[in-house]
Amino acid sequence: MIYPVKIYNKHGELIDEITTEQLQTENDLITWLSLKNKRQLRSLREKGMPHLKLNGHEIRYNPEEIEQWMAKNAERKSTMARTNRVTHTIRAYGKMP
Repeated sequence: MIYPVKIYNKHGELIDEITTEQLQTENDLITWLSLKNKRQLRSLREKGMPHLKLNGHEIRYNPEEIEQWMAKNAERKSTMARTNRVTHTIRAYGKMP
């Protein structure tokens, strides 16, 4: 059954309205992201992956928000990796020239 879903921000303001047809279930997302099980998906949610709770217990995902979140996290991880390499170099060889 397809029905509209209204999405509100933390302040209760309407920010988007989509249909359930545009959302993905947990099983769809596990397949799309090539995850092994729901535990990995739950871990990603705990790390801040955007999701919606429908009817208090059904969890759905907006693919556009997931892609934006993944891109943002990829940038942050690459920045952290560069910082860690520089820190390791400084510790190993002293001050940078």
